[in-house]
Amino acid sequence: MEMKLVDVWENKVLAGIKIRVCYENIVDDTSNHDVGYCFLSDRRNACFADRDRFLKAIIDDPEVFDRFAVIRQGQLVWNRGALQKWLRDYAEFQKLVLARCEMLSGAPGRGTELTAMTYRNTKASITL
Repeated sequence: MEMKLVDVWENKVLAGIKIRVCYENIVDDTSNHDVGYCFLSDRRNACFADRDRFLKAIIDDPEVFDRFAVIRQGQLVWNRGALQKWLRDYAEFQKLVLARCEMLSGAPGRGTELTAMTYRNTKASITL
């Protein structure tokens, strides 16, 4: 399963683009209870600062760009079919990641626990 996950990530989600995020220095402020806070938007995590990095990489790679879009009469036209396929591939990746997390994290979580996981603080978040 892990090999399939890596293959889906590298070849389908990233479309073969060699892009990497350095995870060694990611920080998270678990004492921050502000609505909307998330480690992904924490300014100390410079690796997430350029939110358009992947899109720029697609545009800069002619072969990948041609798969997702064309320029017609000076206008960018997205290939909706290719984008929908990419979304299905991304959903497959997320499914595999969830399965790997379940398999590697000890006792299996219940469905209610899995569906209640959040990555960003909400108004209803209560942290003890």
